[in-house]
Amino acid sequence: MDKKKIEHLCSRCRKTNTREEICSRCISELLELHDHRIGWKMALEIEREERDGENISIETQ
Repeated sequence: MDKKKIEHLCSRCRKTNTREEICSRCISELLELHDHRIGWKMALEIEREERDGENISIETQ
């Protein structure tokens, strides 16, 4: 059976169709804007929290 992969709009930029949560361009931007060692998923969460005005703290070791 041929399974179609469902594409949807990027949850960050709302412009690009993607199979993932966010598009590759947004992943690159997140890694560039935030510490690349934390990964794009954590960077996306930080961005969302900052946008929502939440006070967050990240403990680095």
